[in-house]
Amino acid sequence: MEESPAFLKINQEGRRSPAPLREAFGNWKYLSVSLLVLFGGTVGQAVVWQTTQLYTLFLLGASSLLEGSVYAQPTCPNFAAVAPVSAKVR
Repeated sequence: MEESPAFLKINQEGRRSPAPLREAFGNWKYLSVSLLVLFGGTVGQAVVWQTTQLYTLFLLGASSLLEGSVYAQPTCPNFAAVAPVSAKVR
């Protein structure tokens, strides 16, 4: 396995960084962008996960038609969102 020609050229010219992590994250500007991207990705993933978990919980609870099910009662705050779907399942 050999190095790429571009890397060999950079290495011969002496342009290779001795501390790439310090250069990438040592400056507050670059570190703040990296943290913002990491935080933004985590928030997006959490929203999608939480939405799918709650939607599945209320959809299965409303469509199960079990007596005494808390999710099948009209007092449930998300009943309006799943009522049209559960009506089609019956």
